[in-house]
Amino acid sequence: MRRGKKPTKKQKDRLWRAGLSPDNWLVVKEKPAGELVLLNRHTDKIKVAPASVGQLRQKEKPMDYIYIGNVSGYSTAPGEPNTLTVFLYDPSDKKKSPAMLAAHGTLARYIHELSCTDYEEKYMRKRFHYNGLCVLQKVEVLDYNSAKHVVKTVVEGSDYANFID
Repeated sequence: MRRGKKPTKKQKDRLWRAGLSPDNWLVVKEKPAGELVLLNRHTDKIKVAPASVGQLRQKEKPMDYIYIGNVSGYSTAPGEPNTLTVFLYDPSDKKKSPAMLAAHGTLARYIHELSCTDYEEKYMRKRFHYNGLCVLQKVEVLDYNSAKHVVKTVVEGSDYANFID
């Protein structure tokens, strides 16, 4: 049976960007090409994360996409409690197709808590920033009167306690 080690901070960041929860995976080894051989803590399943997933070349900037709309629903995976699959839609533009993104950590908790409340913020339009792997990076709550004025910003990795008023 293989043994794995807890991932380092850089490896945890790569796992988040690859859509995996670092709490569920151990690193067996890192190949010279940059691939990570991972071992699931609960199922002992082996997975290889390619070097290109979650890694950026030095001068390459991450692609940032924006979706303006609202959350229509979300679902959780049984083995990954801190990860949500978020479904977005734009009620003001029926021709715009909905989007499906992954949210982790702070953003997942924010979306879950907001959907369980009846705060005005729940119904306000939001600007969702996500990367090329469809992983949510930032949520900006927009003012009712102006689609350009940002009322609140929630960023992955920030202090969660300050967001739900």
